Formats: sequence, C-alpha cells, structure tokens
Amino acid sequence: MSSSRASLILFLFAFGCAGTLEAQRPVGGGRVPATGRVFGKVLDASTHKPAEFATVAVHQVRNDSLVGGTIVRGNGDFSVDKLPMGRIRITVTFIGYRPLITEVTITRESVEQDLGNLMLEVDAALLKEVEVIGDRDAVIMQVDRRIFNVDKDLSIQGGTGVDVMKNIPGLSVDVEGNVQMRGSRPQLLVDGRPTTMELEQIPSEEIERIEVITNPSVAFDASTTGGIINVVLKKNTKPGYFGQVQAGAGTNGRLQSGFNVNAKEGRWGFNVSYNYNTSDNLTNGDTRRTDLLNGVPTGYFDQDTESNSGRTMNGGRFGVDWSMNNRNTLSLSVNARQFERSSDDLQQFTTTDGNGELISSGTQRNTNRTVGMSTGAQLSLRHTSPKPGKEWTMDLNYGGWGRDNEARFDLKSFAASGGELPESPRTQDNIGGSSLDRITYQADFANPIGERSKLEYGAKANYVLDHTYLDVYLTNPETGGPVLDTALTNDFDITDIINAVYFNWSYRLNDRWTMMAGLRFEQTWYEVDLRGKDQRFSYRYPDGTENLAKALFPAVYLVRKWKDSERELQVNFSRKIDRPRHWQITPFISYSDSRNIRIGNPTLAPELSNLAEVNHLLPFLGGRASWLISVYGRYTEDVITSYASPLPGEPDILLNTYVN
Repeated sequence: MSSSRASLILFLFAFGCAGTLEAQRPVGGGRVPATGRVFGKVLDASTHKPAEFATVAVHQVRNDSLVGGTIVRGNGDFSVDKLPMGRIRITVTFIGYRPLITEVTITRESVEQDLGNLMLEVDAALLKEVEVIGDRDAVIMQVDRRIFNVDKDLSIQGGTGVDVMKNIPGLSVDVEGNVQMRGSRPQLLVDGRPTTMELEQIPSEEIERIEVITNPSVAFDASTTGGIINVVLKKNTKPGYFGQVQAGAGTNGRLQSGFNVNAKEGRWGFNVSYNYNTSDNLTNGDTRRTDLLNGVPTGYFDQDTESNSGRTMNGGRFGVDWSMNNRNTLSLSVNARQFERSSDDLQQFTTTDGNGELISSGTQRNTNRTVGMSTGAQLSLRHTSPKPGKEWTMDLNYGGWGRDNEARFDLKSFAASGGELPESPRTQDNIGGSSLDRITYQADFANPIGERSKLEYGAKANYVLDHTYLDVYLTNPETGGPVLDTALTNDFDITDIINAVYFNWSYRLNDRWTMMAGLRFEQTWYEVDLRGKDQRFSYRYPDGTENLAKALFPAVYLVRKWKDSERELQVNFSRKIDRPRHWQITPFISYSDSRNIRIGNPTLAPELSNLAEVNHLLPFLGGRASWLISVYGRYTEDVITSYASPLPGEPDILLNTYVN
C-alpha cells in the first residue's frame, strides 16, 4: 500500500471518528452523558515488557468515587469507557510495583484521552515481601493465626471441608469426620462468623483458605478453649464473568458434582454455586471393659462392631456485593444445605465373670437415619477511611438448623446355656428432632493511633433458641408392642444469650518487638426448660459480683521479628471459659440406648482455662522452606469430665454423667 493511500485512509478514519464524536454532543443545556474514554499501554519500566493483569482504577476527583476500571491485557493495552465529564484520576497498581497515579480532564472537546505508555517502577521492598510469601506458598503466619491457602490443592477436589482439614498440619480427623486440635474440638467459623453448617456440608471447591487460630485474641468468643478454625469461602474480586462445572467419583461410593458462576460488572458482584456429594463408609470397632472391685476384676464385657454408614449432602449459596462508593461496600449472602445420614451397626457382645466364665451373650443392631437442612444469611457493611488502616464493619447474621432423627436398637440376649433370656428380644425406638435459630449482631472498629499504635474495639450480641425433643418407645415380651417410656422421653427449650464487648491495643515497641493486649467482657445467660415436666435449669455469668471473674477474659501477645528474615518468635497468653451444655447440667435422662443411659449434673461449674503458647518460625534453604516449633500449655480449673458407672441392680447397663 502506498504511503499516500495509507494517509488518505487514516484521514478518512479520523474524519469519521470526529464526526461520530461530534454527533454525540448534547443539544441544549442537558446533562452530559458518560461517554468519556481513557486508554493506553502499561509497561515495566526496567524491561519495557507489558504488565499483564495490572489493575487500572478510575475515580472522579470531585467526590473520590469509583467510576470505572479494567485489567491490562497481554500486550499491555487497556481501555476504560463510559466515563463522566470532568477531572478524573487513573491509578495503576500491580503486585511488586509502586502505584502509578495520573489525572486528566474529560471535556466535550477531548472525550478520549490517550495516556500513552505508562511505566511501572519496581517496589523493591514490597517485591521482596511478596517473593517470600510466594516461596512459602500455602502457609502464612500472623500474630494470632496460621493461614493455609487451599484453593489450588488438587487432592481435595470433589470433597468436603472434612477432606480439607486432613491436609492441615496440627489438626486430626477421625473416621467420623470429627476434627480435633491439640486434643480439643475447635470452634468452627465461616468467614469469621458463627455458623450452623458442619464441615461436611461445605464443599471443598468453595474454600479459599483455612485460618487456624490456636490461642484466639479477645476479638473472638471467650468459649474458644479448643481454638478456632475459620473457613474463608471464595469471593469474586476480578471484573468479568467466569464459571466452573465439575464432577467426580471415588472409592467408598463417593460421587460429587457442582458448578459455580461469578460475575462482576462495575460496582456489582455476584456469585452462585451448587454442589452435590455422597459417600459410604465401612468401619470396624471393638470395646473391652473390665469391672473392678478394690482393684480385683469381677467381670468382663467384650463387644465387636461392624458399622456401615452413608452421607449425602446438596445445597448452594448466593452472594452479592455492592460498592456504594469507594469507601462503603454492602454485602449479602444466603445459603441452604440439605443433608442425610444413615448408619447400620451390628454389635456382638459377651459378658463373663471374674474367672472368665460366660454369663451371657447377645447381639444388638442399631439403625439410624437423620435428615435435615441448614440455612444462613449475612448482611454486612464495611466502611474504610482515607486514613490507612482505619475502618469499621457491621454485620447481621442468621443461622437456622432443622433435623429429624429415627433410631432403632434391637437387642437379643442369650444365657450361658444358649437359650434366649426372658427379657429378650427388646426393641427401643428413638424418634426425635431439633430446630435451632441463631441471630448474631457484631460491630468491629479499627483505628491506628500514630505509626506505632493501633486500637481495636467492638461489641457482639448472640441469641440462640433451640428446641430439641426425643420420644422413646420400648417393645419387649412384657409390653407386647411399643409403649412410650416417659422416663426417657424429653422435650427441651434452650435459650442461650451472650453479650460481649472487647478492647484490643497493639503497639510496636521497636523495629523488632510488637505487643498486643486486650480484655473481653462477656455476659452470659443460659436456660433449659423441660416442657411438660415443670423443670428448669439455668446459669448466669456474671450474677452480681460473686462470679465476676467468669466474665473477664484478658489476652497478651508478644512478637519478635528478625530483620531481613522471615524468622519470627511469638509468645502469648489468654484466659478462656468452657460452659456446660444443656445435656451436661439437666438432671434427667437426655439420651439413651438399651445399654447406656446419660443424665446431667446440675451442680456443674464452668471450666476456666489459662492458655500459654510459644511459636518459633525458622526459615531455611534460603527461605524456600521453614520449620515451625510450637510449645503450649493449658491449666484448667473445674474440668468437666464424663463419668460412667454400672446402674445399681443392672451391672450390664452404664449410667453416664458429668463431674468437675
């Protein structure tokens, strides 16, 4: 193509664009439409290569509101349109680089602005920090927690939150999916808030990271003696539209499928997901019991169990985020999960005397089926300030739980001669369920005071109403048919109210040492009302000034960091409380099968624990690996312990209760 012909084409193209822009000018004094556009190219200042995936944000200078944004393409180009007239500020950011800020004015005469080549300068200090985290990959250590990024762990795909926990150091998971941390059961949070969901109801594909908090600060409930596991779910932060569909199959009858769709356009972001998961599990177990009198064996009980269980879960969640302006974000999320569990246990047992002579034997088949649903919703508002680190959040949470359960215990007993005993066969049917509603309001504030100090404070109100019932029917040769056992049948109303305030102060003593100290006050009211039996049991802390110590919970953290290294030493102390549950304090039978009875103890006092911990993180191999050593101790007053003894007159039946 000749140069004169190319010049003519460019002239005609420019003339056409000018005509188009001229046609868009408003007639009269009407409102100017948002037709402005800025474009250009973002390059690395040192290599002049495109800075792909850098973020471009456009704000109005007049009110500092976000009016547009985009991601830099592979060749470095970017374009942001539909911008209003007037002065605008363009901010380009990218990990490891200094932010680049420039301002231009969109006018009727210059609707489009070519910003040319924008050169990003490397931020050496920030880049070094990011590189260290990248080397350590999945683990980040903070003052009061360890963070494990699991969103890219292929080994957990198609599983649940229980499968994720199996890969987290310091946690143990048994065959039933129960998670323990340092010998205790930790509290489960989702996105930092209480939840009615269980780990097996959370699909692994929806989890972004796990935060393990071994010694929680005063910002968390004081009843977290066993620590906290905070499950942070994935959230869409990138503009555009994307989704995923996946399915899988595995051993133990495991089948799973699901999808998620994410969209972000302007100030709005949406996410929708659904998952289905089912599995079976076959386990064997045994029980060996020796009855002693003054240290001398008087009898033995042996039992072997074959258990086959199945679990099915399906459900989804929906979330929306609205950036009202550049400092206020309103978020709403709702979720619903349906679940079903079933089990079939076959138990074979023998009872012998102290000399090993057979007294009796038998079999018991236990079948259990539970169906239910959990629902939840969260409405939250986050406000940031021009002052770095100053912000406040407020949120209202609802969690609902419904469950229906049917269990049957079929017992057949035989004498030593082999004949069936007179009370055999014996069948017990447990029909029960529960419904729970939890409402939580929480407000948290953070305000840096100078360069070295930061003050955090907040308040929380938690209200739980739980209705649980159990109807027990017995069938034996004497009754001939199912008869309601009023001694074992119960109907509870449980009210649990906790109001709390906390203050937390952190201070950087010097370039190496940082201190954080706080105090939490919790007001507790717990009440159990037994319907139809005019019985009520409750406790309240504080109740006047006598038990004020059961409402105050301090915590202190001390951190030492090494210069030019990720080496870190942490020392912390906190005071926690573990309050007795309703089945532990109510003096009537709350659960039983044919050979076990459980009854509460109304004189139980809460456990008060002092927790101390020392952590030392030592990187080696040039920062590509690290060694974490933890030493911890716990001193507990009035430990709540389960206590079992043979039922008087019926030594084959255990009476289970609780004592301090």
